[in-house]
Amino acid sequence: MKNILIINGWHSFSDSKGLFNKSLFNITKNFFIRLDYYSVKETHIDKRYKIKEEVSKYIWADIIIYHTPVWWFSIPFKFKKYFDEILAAGYHNGIWMSDGRNPENPEMNYGTGGLLHGKKYILISIIL
Repeated sequence: MKNILIINGWHSFSDSKGLFNKSLFNITKNFFIRLDYYSVKETHIDKRYKIKEEVSKYIWADIIIYHTPVWWFSIPFKFKKYFDEILAAGYHNGIWMSDGRNPENPEMNYGTGGLLHGKKYILISIIL
């Protein structure tokens, strides 16, 4: 069985209702839920989430699927905040331990201190 975390990176802003993003999110979720080979958890950035629970979801997941619109050439600000909170909380808690550098040779191995090896990531982005 594969564990899938699906994240809806849309949040309310101005006149945006996020209907297209929500539709694609639901299509993805329903596809995997109906198959016995997958276990699915989800997160909606627009709803409250618990940081420790989200860290656990990242560790649990084999596949992480991000659904997000692109606003002003970037991801929505609450989605960025979500990443900052979860990744910071994941330090020494299962997501990462260091930036990977060796003190004797700091140019070597930068970016290799993560602990989530073997995971697959899918980004579904909506640019309108």
